[in-house]
Amino acid sequence: MKYDIKKTKIIPENSLLNLYLLRHFPSIQNIQGYGSENTDLASREDKEVKDIITLIKEVIGFENIDKIILGKLERHKQSFEQIFPEGTGDIPYSQENRLTACFAGPLVENIPEQTEIEHNLKRFEAGADGLYHDVSCKSFDPAATGVFPFDALYSGIYVDRVLRSIVFPDDTTLTSFEDIEKQVLSLHRSLIEKAVEKGKPLNILGIGSCSINGFNLEKAAYCTTGKNMLHTYGTEGRIVFPQQHNELMVLGCTEQDMNDEIAHLRAYEGNVKIANVIERAK
Repeated sequence: MKYDIKKTKIIPENSLLNLYLLRHFPSIQNIQGYGSENTDLASREDKEVKDIITLIKEVIGFENIDKIILGKLERHKQSFEQIFPEGTGDIPYSQENRLTACFAGPLVENIPEQTEIEHNLKRFEAGADGLYHDVSCKSFDPAATGVFPFDALYSGIYVDRVLRSIVFPDDTTLTSFEDIEKQVLSLHRSLIEKAVEKGKPLNILGIGSCSINGFNLEKAAYCTTGKNMLHTYGTEGRIVFPQQHNELMVLGCTEQDMNDEIAHLRAYEGNVKIANVIERAK
């Protein structure tokens, strides 16, 4: 079977930079639903590994990849080793903080029930209409946003400025949205600079965490940080955060973007199932 990334219609014809962002394979923390920031991988689905290898080697084309970047946690390194058991040959790769998970600390590490008790999160329990109504006239679904019952890994309080200000207004353990934005823009600008230097289309493969991948997509799609992570984007209408382990997002910039001297990448595609991308490339 021959595949062609052009058939997916994800990459614009005048693109000068393509960033293919994957999430690492499931870790022990993911399986438990809470836990230490740097846990090893848990068991993974062979089909997911096979699909990612097909995506890289046959759809994108291994020979077309210029560099691989990945986060600095064990789950990033171990995912990389499972995808490339024999190494990457002449393709350079590096681990860096700019694709590492944004959040750690007690809210992530402690069992959710403990956090609910310590912070009295039951006060955000939904009313008869399924919503919690804040005194400032803001309403939200506490279950859907992972506020109550508390979701230690994917709660909206991590990625949404309004929710964090309502639920944990005085928290000092979470990375600030300002620091996250600096991290995102630093990555985008460095990749744009590399594409300018190369002078021809640059293909980068990234293996990151769903939090930082999500913030990268939000900035590229909405030009915001912490305001649209719980919204949907892309042809499959999937939520920006969290990216699933079997999904791909694609960011990039075109020749026109570079002429306009844009400050960040644009979103070519939101979170889409890798299996569907493979099907579209046939």
